[in-house]
Amino acid sequence: MRQQYVFQPSKLDELNEQIVFFFQSIYFQSLTIDRTWNNQFIHYKFRPIYNECTKLRTLMKEVHYKYALSPTNDQFKIHNAALNSSNIASICDLTINSLHRKDLSQTMGNSIHKLFKYLYYQLPQTKIFKSTYGELIDHYNALKKATNIKMCPFCGLEPIKPLKSKTKQTYDHYLSLSEYPLHGISTKNFVPTCKTCNEDYKTDKDSVYLNPLRTIRRKLFYPYGHYNYKISVSLSNVVLDTTNTTIKVNCCDVDINCDSINYDRELKTWLDIYEIDTRYKNTIEDDSDEWHKEYFDFQILKTTRGTHIDVPSTFADFMDSLEASESTTNSFIKRPYFDSVNSLTTVFK
Repeated sequence: MRQQYVFQPSKLDELNEQIVFFFQSIYFQSLTIDRTWNNQFIHYKFRPIYNECTKLRTLMKEVHYKYALSPTNDQFKIHNAALNSSNIASICDLTINSLHRKDLSQTMGNSIHKLFKYLYYQLPQTKIFKSTYGELIDHYNALKKATNIKMCPFCGLEPIKPLKSKTKQTYDHYLSLSEYPLHGISTKNFVPTCKTCNEDYKTDKDSVYLNPLRTIRRKLFYPYGHYNYKISVSLSNVVLDTTNTTIKVNCCDVDINCDSINYDRELKTWLDIYEIDTRYKNTIEDDSDEWHKEYFDFQILKTTRGTHIDVPSTFADFMDSLEASESTTNSFIKRPYFDSVNSLTTVFK
């Protein structure tokens, strides 16, 4: 990741705690001979919502029924996964394991998945939910207020919606809801991201395991972590097309590095899931001619304004202006690009 968010507690956290209470309750019942449904499984603060929503009652009772029929080992795994539903940081750094839906029987996995899909997508649309926990956009605005992030923290290529926008930014379930449903309503698993990262690249990829058989774990950047590193981009094997009036890159290789070897594994996972290398390469090859126009526009601006010192007049001034705008544009790619092509052409001399 290029940046991390600052986590903000939310009323939504109470919902996750109340669902954890439900899984704890049915686990403790499984230690007895009783298998009947009991409304005491429902946290007292959650009962008004439970009583009002027919679909919710059906789904929770279905989970209880399938849970009671599951092997003891599966019951224990589900209980532990529920307790760790908000411990995303420890899953990212390999301290603890998570529970994949396919680690359970198909019927049990499907029932849990259906419940959490309802809790995330449908229940928040009800009036009683909004009056109790607020809305997801409230959570998003709190994150935006606490974190000065203007661009998608995963790719850095697309802007994040501003504070108090009418609609919130797309949320990514960092641990996919379809694969790790027990994390489906933990706000520590909600990460604002651009639609391209979420829907075109990450989709339902398994963030936790490298291989389909789920035998090789991989480290992840924790979206709300506190890391001390800097991501750098460099170009090599740049081939310019200067046959037209504009300059454009025909092809190039892009290398992305972290200045701390402590995060090599996290870096590799990030690059793989979001295909960052390819996307940066495509951006450079598609947009480089427009970037050159930006540079020449700076020169024209200088000429028409005379000697105003706040207007870039040299290549170094132009590069400084890119550095100043890295947090709000894709200048973090432009700067290494211009560094690379400066030696290949005389137009900047």
